[in-house]
Amino acid sequence: SITKLHPTQSGTYVSAADLHYLNYIKTDNRASAVIAVENMEKAVEIDPLFAERFGQLALYFYELGNFELSRFYVEKALSIQDNIFSGWILLAKLNQLAGQREAVVFNLEQAFKLNPNIPQLKYLLNLAKNTTDIKMIPLDVMRRYPELK
Repeated sequence: SITKLHPTQSGTYVSAADLHYLNYIKTDNRASAVIAVENMEKAVEIDPLFAERFGQLALYFYELGNFELSRFYVEKALSIQDNIFSGWILLAKLNQLAGQREAVVFNLEQAFKLNPNIPQLKYLLNLAKNTTDIKMIPLDVMRRYPELK
């Protein structure tokens, strides 16, 4: 295992988590996602001030369907560093699932401030501001951007 090479360096666990997450994406093997979570949890245990790692944990838990832990970790990431574009998009999706329209609008506004050059984001923000059925907004389209993995 890669984690045996440098067991005290958080980057080692991040690399292992990334490999297992990629395997999960390619094979839909849930066990790989669980191992990715375990490795990323170890990485944040070693280095608890690295916001993007909490964001990755949030994404992993979202993929596993654990929206409560996903929300916890994305909020933790954004509390450490509030300029994580993918974090705002994920939080918008979580708030959409919870039916919280005002929160979705706020989250999309924060993402738009960080990256106003994505036409799809501007469209989604306008939709969110002007719809009564927040669950109809196609936020999954934003997952196509490389930052979101």
